[in-house]
Amino acid sequence: MIRLALGLLAAMRLAIGRADGLDLLNPPEGRPMAVAQHSFWALALALPGFLLLRAIGSEPGAFVDGLLRDLLSFAISWLGFALITFEMARLLQRQPVWPRFMAAWNYCNVVQYMLLMAASMPALLGLPLWMSQTCWLVALGWSIWLEYFAARTALRLSSAQAIGVVAADFLLGVAVDAALASFS
Repeated sequence: MIRLALGLLAAMRLAIGRADGLDLLNPPEGRPMAVAQHSFWALALALPGFLLLRAIGSEPGAFVDGLLRDLLSFAISWLGFALITFEMARLLQRQPVWPRFMAAWNYCNVVQYMLLMAASMPALLGLPLWMSQTCWLVALGWSIWLEYFAARTALRLSSAQAIGVVAADFLLGVAVDAALASFS
């Protein structure tokens, strides 16, 4: 429980541009992968946000339609990104810092879902469309920046390399959604 709290605190610090959030994700001595392994509990913490956003974006009564496909996409994309970045870290000779990056990325996903849920509030409250769209755009931009910042900082990458990590996440999500859509 303490690791989860520290992980979320680390992600919140990263979300405000504080690289020292990574200091909260140091692995136990002699077990460098432990920090990454434990951080996958963040998937369970992010799931309610994913489901809420899906419910908000669904037509009334259509929430269940495609839910299994979306849950598969959520899980496959999340775990697939871990595998892709593990290989990217190997190719970039960043394997020693990958576990801490993975932990940061996992916990940052929870913060990203919180940002997106908050951005959905204007629409739910019936505020003007421009306000809702502006909030969504800010939250989406912040979420993308957070992933970039976590990748650049934790993996010690150049800006271009960190953009490549973010692009890999985006492309994986598109590919998984496209592959699963063919089963509908």
